[in-house]
Amino acid sequence: MIYHHILLFFFVAIILSSGCISEKEFSGDELTTIILDDPEVASLINGYEYEILDYGLAQYYAPGESDKQEVYIVKISIDTGQKRPILYSILIDYSGKVIQIGSEFGTIDPATVDPGIINKSK
Repeated sequence: MIYHHILLFFFVAIILSSGCISEKEFSGDELTTIILDDPEVASLINGYEYEILDYGLAQYYAPGESDKQEVYIVKISIDTGQKRPILYSILIDYSGKVIQIGSEFGTIDPATVDPGIINKSK
């Protein structure tokens, strides 16, 4: 009888851990490739000089959902020849899909601009 409990415990442990194993961790190069392959990001860059400023994990509240989820964030700067470069935050889910592009600042003083969001989910 005790063997049944041990087997059941291992079975439950394997099922619970399988969700953790399936999440892929992306390197900086992989995240860069993902954003450059995205059509909306490519249209923003549109031949301008860009620079990857930072990348890593972030907490994100999806529209219409109360639970936050962990996503990757890549921050880029695009120099369009204006007075200041335009900064963007790009959110990527664990499947490697760009889910949101947010403009950190406009081309004017960052203190006077509310962040704009282009929502790609749904």
